[in-house]
Amino acid sequence: MNSDKIHTVAQSARNLLLVTTLKLAVTASPVMADGGGIDKIYHPYVQPLEREFELRSSIEEGSNSLSDDRQTWRLGYGQSFNEHWFGEAYLIAEKNSTDHLSATGYELETLWQLTEQGEYPVDAGLLFEFEKNDDPDVTELASTLLLEKEWGRWAGTANLRAIYEYGSAVKNEPESAAALQLRYRYAMEF
Repeated sequence: MNSDKIHTVAQSARNLLLVTTLKLAVTASPVMADGGGIDKIYHPYVQPLEREFELRSSIEEGSNSLSDDRQTWRLGYGQSFNEHWFGEAYLIAEKNSTDHLSATGYELETLWQLTEQGEYPVDAGLLFEFEKNDDPDVTELASTLLLEKEWGRWAGTANLRAIYEYGSAVKNEPESAAALQLRYRYAMEF
């Protein structure tokens, strides 16, 4: 293939990604898997020597009132193992309508950066997750394809998940989910 054809194919792929991302971002509704929503968008990049602590919270709406809402808290520690692998472990706690916070499970994640940033028209990575909850009894295995494309000040990210949940509190079944993000970098300060 000559360079003009490669440029044309790359431009077509960029345009398709932009149009698809914009269309899905405008028309997509929150993704729910057995009542839980997606609370984080992952990017396909690993920073060598990175270490992080993370505290994240999400609220699941109850069926009747604010008192039925359930808060989930995740406290995590993560670090990169090398320039392509990052791992993270979370302790999961829930706060229900009785206002008691109690540990309910744990989660292990590993991110594998497949391509170098800017090496191909779209940057890619894979995320593998194992989550075990005791209350309710649910175990979840998931793998997520992470895609990101930057053009100028814009960046589009897609997380495409395949999930298998099993346990006494859920129907044993495969599921899928998608999460999209479109960002505009106005200035370095923002």
